[in-house]
Formats: sequence, structure tokens, C-alpha cells
Amino acid sequence: MNRRALAFCAFLGVLAVIARLGAWPVPTAGPQQAAAAPQAQQQPAFRSGIIVVPIDVHVIDNRTGKAVSDLKQEDFTLLEDGVAQPIRLFEKHAFTPETPAPGAKIPIRESAFGAPAQTNRVFLIVLGRGKHNLSTSRPLDALQHFVRDQLLPQDQAAVFAYDRATDFTTDHEEIARLIERFQKVHYEIDMDVRLQVESGLAGLYGSRALPKKVQDKIDILFQGTGAVASRELGRGETAATRRADADSQRAAGDLQRADVNQKSLDMAAADKANMGVNTPGGLGGWSSLDEVTSQMFTSLTLDDFMQNNAQSLQDLGNCYAGIEYLRHLEGEKHMIFVTERGMSLPRVEDDTDLAAAANDARVAIHTFQTGGIMGQQGGQVQSAQNFTEAFAFKALRTIAELSGGTSSIAEQGIVAVDRINDVTRNDYVLGYYPSMARLDGSYRKIDVKVKRPDSTVVFRHGYYARRDVGSFNRRDFITNQRMQAAASFSREIKDLKLKLNASLEPNPSGGHQLVVTLGIDPTKLAITVENGKRVGSVDILVVAADERGNVLGQHYQRANIDLAEDVYQKVLKSGGIPYNARIESNPGVRNVRVIVYDYKADLVGRADARVF
Repeated sequence: MNRRALAFCAFLGVLAVIARLGAWPVPTAGPQQAAAAPQAQQQPAFRSGIIVVPIDVHVIDNRTGKAVSDLKQEDFTLLEDGVAQPIRLFEKHAFTPETPAPGAKIPIRESAFGAPAQTNRVFLIVLGRGKHNLSTSRPLDALQHFVRDQLLPQDQAAVFAYDRATDFTTDHEEIARLIERFQKVHYEIDMDVRLQVESGLAGLYGSRALPKKVQDKIDILFQGTGAVASRELGRGETAATRRADADSQRAAGDLQRADVNQKSLDMAAADKANMGVNTPGGLGGWSSLDEVTSQMFTSLTLDDFMQNNAQSLQDLGNCYAGIEYLRHLEGEKHMIFVTERGMSLPRVEDDTDLAAAANDARVAIHTFQTGGIMGQQGGQVQSAQNFTEAFAFKALRTIAELSGGTSSIAEQGIVAVDRINDVTRNDYVLGYYPSMARLDGSYRKIDVKVKRPDSTVVFRHGYYARRDVGSFNRRDFITNQRMQAAASFSREIKDLKLKLNASLEPNPSGGHQLVVTLGIDPTKLAITVENGKRVGSVDILVVAADERGNVLGQHYQRANIDLAEDVYQKVLKSGGIPYNARIESNPGVRNVRVIVYDYKADLVGRADARVF
């Protein structure tokens, strides 16, 4: 088969090298990051009467827990980055029942600024990982009550769980029935994911693609009666989730070393005990962990850490995906994040970055913890679990507070949904033209104060100063992140099997060219049959380095697979789908690393070769 069997398309740009791990680079700066960088030219200033920064504000009476709805404009003070801002727009909303138009849709948000009238509420219920039906608080029953009895007829609602989300709809009964189905099957699905995807180190280093049997169960859950369409939403990937992944891998490595050190200490103590020598115990190997992370995980076993961490990382990714799902919808939106234990995120930035993303999308996150509180049985492991739990609960409170939502922890489910319903039924919209009027892309911090004793003010705490709403090319972003991780991993990755050969040859026109011959095993690729042909797509990154691992060049292409059936059958019997590349090269190239990623299958292969 010649090179035309793999048609190249969609060049994403050169991947810059910003770090070295061992002898190999971490390629970064894919198209999504480049698109997000501030532009060099001057940005237009805000114009009075055209662009206004809207701030959704809810005020709660601390004595009654009820929303305060009788405030006036002069009762509020608004500051941006500590500078007082005159309030140019003041509106009070008291949402009342209205009959929705048939097939009513949420308007699309065309600008990051402005505050068009809003007559309904928008809720995305994100059902996080864990066991939600074992708690006496009956959280899933409470959510069904919220959807059936507390949503207004015109309110739009959707559900997101695992990697699927429904469309937004005013058909609240269908949403409630989906939550009912989730209540019956989610524990079984959760256990399947833990055992088949997240057990051991695979939870950090393996593919996050769900096995077909697990995905089939999720698809059946969302299909239901078919009255509400659903879509694959996937896991959100951002610099923050990538940082959390890296922190988790670091902690896992330290836990492994700590486990080995502890066993060595135990063996030494046992030997000395046999000789009548008393030796104090201790846990070593934590020098590379920061103080907070070490406190969280020092007394946890590796298995406990992996389970807790995998659940937290998926929930974090789903929260980002939920924000992106809501970003382009007009008005204030509400995300109800339902979690059994919260998210154990070792950095404060993990909480604040998530809240900042929500603020920019004008999304208030309401955190709803369903698993109660662990008992105080004592002992080192229980103490560590209690510390981890308290840390996770603090993260839930921080995320809710900074994004303008509410937080319910260890409460009856009905109390949580009553609070969300009461707070969101009344709100104020404050608008202002900021004194620093350049759209420079920076994050602006907002503070709102109110002249009402014994009250709590709930509002979004910031925004990014840019006119556009922002876009999110999931494939490009996730592909970039997966390839970065694979490039920096400590060994070859064989989720996709690759056969690699590389050589350096003189270029007929002068100089040298790197000749790469690659075979890609097609058996795990997400290849489908269209018009009698086998079709698919993979992303291929070639990194060339010298003897010491210094990067001398890299080449990226997205390749379409388009094979006639007879050719595909021959490929199965041969060395795989061939990829051949001749790349202008430095004569000092001695090592080649090739990464292949299949976005649909979410599988990576990586092979290394010496250049001859």
C-alpha cells in the first residue's frame, strides 16, 4: 500500500518543547493554547451603553436561610480588582411559572458581555462518581423531587454522567426518569469502571476509554424511552486537569517508593526485634511531596489513593466538560455537582481554577455531597481518611463560594435541593463598565458587598476580560494533552502496538533526511465501515533527538485511514497499517520517538528507535 492510503490533513502547527524528562521532550503549545493566547494588537475599549459586565447576585438571610428579594441598587457596592465601580445596570428577577413554547431552546450566548432579559433558569445536573443511593439523605430521591416539583415549567434541565449528557429540555418528567434509572444501575456501572479501568496504576497511566460492555450500559441508561436526545460529552481537558494528573502521578510514585521503604523498615525492625533491639517506626519516601499532599496521603495505601484519585480526576474533568457544555448558552446557568465524597485535589489552584472557568462561562456551581461523614474509629488509616475527607469538603465549599453557588455537605438531600431552589428563584443583576477598560484577556476579580446585616452575598467572583465567549475544540485539545503525556512517559506505551524503524539518509538535494517506517496495528483502532471501506483517523507525532536527548526536530500530521476491505485484510496479516515519512533532518539525529493517538478509541501507542 502506498502513502495515498493514509491521507494527511489538518496540520496543527509546530509543538514547542518546554521541558525535558530524562532524555525526552514534552511537546506543548497545541492549537487550543495558541488560540487562547492574548493578541498582540490593542484591543477595543469598553463602550458605554454597548458592553456591560453582568454580575448575577443572590443574597441569603443567614437567620432564615431564605433569599432576600427587597434590596435596592444603593444597597450594593461592587468592586473590580479592589476598585469601586459605579453600578450602571440594576435588575431584580423573581422567576414565576410560565408556559414554555413548544420545543423551546436556550438562546446562544454571542458575547461575553451584556445582560439580556432571562425568564427561566438553566440547570445541568452532573452526577459524579460514587455510591449515591446508600446514604440516608436520599439524594437521588431529592433530585427527582427537585426536577418534578420545584423546577418551573419554563426551566431548562439536562443530566450529565460518565461521558454522556442529555440535551436541555423542559420535559422535566423525562429528566426525572433518567435519574431514576441512574439510581438503579449507577453502583454497578461505578464498580465496573473501578475494576476494569481504574484498578492499580492503570487508573493513572492507562487508557481512560471505557470498555464496550461498560459503555453499552451507559448508553442504555441514557437512551431510556428516547424522548430526550443525548450526546457524548467526554471528559474536559484543560491545563488545570493536566496539572492535577501530573500531581497524581507524582503522588502515586511517592506512594510506591514509600511502600517499598516501609516494607524495608518493617523488615529491618523485625530483624532487630529478633535481636532484642527496639527501633522506632516511620514512613519514608515523601521528600518530593508538598506538605498538604503528604498529610492527605501519607497513611493511605496505594490502592486507597488510586481509587480516591481516579474518582476525583474524572469528576474534575466532568466539571470542566459541564462548564464547556453550558458556556455558549445565554444568561446565568447553574451546575449541580453531585458527589459522594467530594474531590481530593491537592492544590488550592485546582479549586480556584475550576471556579474561574465557571465564572468566565457565567456558571454557578452548586456542590451537593451525598455520602455523609466517615465515623471516627481512630487509627492511622482512619485519621488519614478523615483528613482527606475534610480537605475534599473544603474544596467543595471553595468552588461553590467562588463561582456563586451553594454548598450542601452531610445534609439531607431535600435540604440541599430546597436551598438551591430557593436561592435561584430570586436574583439581582448588577452591570458596570469597568474603569480598566482594555480587553487584555486578564482575569479580573470581583467583590460585591451589601448593606444588609446577617446576610450572605452569593456571586461570581471574576471574569476574563475578552469579548468572545471562547471556543473549545475537544479533539485538538485532548489530542495535544495525550501526546504530551505519552512523550514524557518513562517507557514505551503499547495500548496501540507499533513497529518502528528509522534511518538517516543523504538528501538528493543536499543535507539529510530522516526516514521513518512505521506499522500501526489496526486491531484496536476505532475503525468503522463506510461505503464498503474501513475508515478512521489517527494523529502521529515524530520527535527526533541527538545522542544526549536534545530535540533536533519534530513532525506532526493527522492521518485519515481509508482502506478497501481486501487491503484491510492484507494489513491485518502484515506488519500493520504502514506510515512512511521522509523528514528534513539534522545529521546529528540518533534517536526517534513516535507517538500515535486514536481520538475515538482514546488509545495511545509509543515506540522508540535508534537511528542507523
